[in-house]
Amino acid sequence: MLRAAVLVRLVTLTLLLCTGTIALGARIELTQTLDFKWRALTVATMQFDLSLPVTESFNRFEESGVSASQIRIIGETKGPLRWIQDYQATVEYSRSEHKELGSIFALKGLDGGEPEERRIVFVPGQLPRIEIFNDSTASQPLALKEEWLGKAENPLSAFEAILQAAVRNGSCANSIWGFDGKRRYRLEAKDAPDDGSGTAETLTDIESVTETRVKNVGHYQCTLVLYARGRDTAGSNEETKRSGWSSRFASLWPFSDSDRELIFYFDVNEVVSDKTYDITFNKIVIPTSIGAIIAQTR
Repeated sequence: MLRAAVLVRLVTLTLLLCTGTIALGARIELTQTLDFKWRALTVATMQFDLSLPVTESFNRFEESGVSASQIRIIGETKGPLRWIQDYQATVEYSRSEHKELGSIFALKGLDGGEPEERRIVFVPGQLPRIEIFNDSTASQPLALKEEWLGKAENPLSAFEAILQAAVRNGSCANSIWGFDGKRRYRLEAKDAPDDGSGTAETLTDIESVTETRVKNVGHYQCTLVLYARGRDTAGSNEETKRSGWSSRFASLWPFSDSDRELIFYFDVNEVVSDKTYDITFNKIVIPTSIGAIIAQTR
């Protein structure tokens, strides 16, 4: 009887692991191009392409030991924002399946026609290692300080954390100090206020099915704040030297002299057959002093 009871418990545990609300080996996929508009004028475009494993805890990536992560974002300023900051870049984030290797932040772009390139390696328990730094306004990267140990992280890890929270419809609240080689700044994710609408299903409510189909998990909202206070910057800081309309348009740039909020609205769908969570942006709202920028799919 004892052996039979143990066998039943083992079988039950196996079934829970294989058919749980988030199966082992599940991945998050997002491929989308957004136009960012201010008063009907396009001020930027961004193309997102990412594939991430679903981890057990969205804010403990280094301990997950899961397969590799990849985020690629291609962005370009346009219209009135391009008058202030003529910029285009490809930013990539990769995290190895081997936790001791950490993650990489890489950037290649053009700032006013001048080439830029950065590559930074983030290893747990160490200060970031800058392998490449070529910037149009800073001859040297931002000097690292010993007291920044554990407080200079891959900035795109904040975005990955939000996506991990979205597939669980759980809290996205988190705070890190991001470091991109040129700047160090605080990033804080905040949960959306609970309006009682109950429009999003929790993942625990999803039935286990075997046939191929797409299941709508629900909607998800999270706010990410880029703080200006406490930010350290290498080289010149031209954002604070503008006046008049030039200064007003400069507030559209994410690294202006004030805090910047990005409010993400996601739709989350589960492709049951291949354990994939397809996430799409419903919209992104960026409040500014001269009106909101709203990003939606083309």
